[in-house]
Amino acid sequence: MNYNSYGELRSGDLNRRITILSYPEQDDGQGGTYIDRGHPVQVTVWAYMAKPHFAEQTSGGGPASIITQGFVIRKRVVNANDIVTYEGQRYKILHIDMSGTRNMTLTCQAVVHNG
Repeated sequence: MNYNSYGELRSGDLNRRITILSYPEQDDGQGGTYIDRGHPVQVTVWAYMAKPHFAEQTSGGGPASIITQGFVIRKRVVNANDIVTYEGQRYKILHIDMSGTRNMTLTCQAVVHNG
């Protein structure tokens, strides 16, 4: 990895294409809002894919494995309700780190549907 003068990844290291799927909030006409799942906004951006992080915990009396994946992208508007897709795998966003000058890190967990 190469770093720029800000201590962040250089553009050449953002070498993966990910898709961020956002569901906009709409006015419900009664003073409130709702999430419009029928009209998602899809944006494809360049990202650096960090190595996966593995952790083991005890959940519900049994062992559980948690795998998180980090994606570094250029700063943009991203919400914790958005979905990240990379090579057909969907990830939910667990944490958004905005501490970088130009970049932000999305900590995600793979969405797995059993059944």
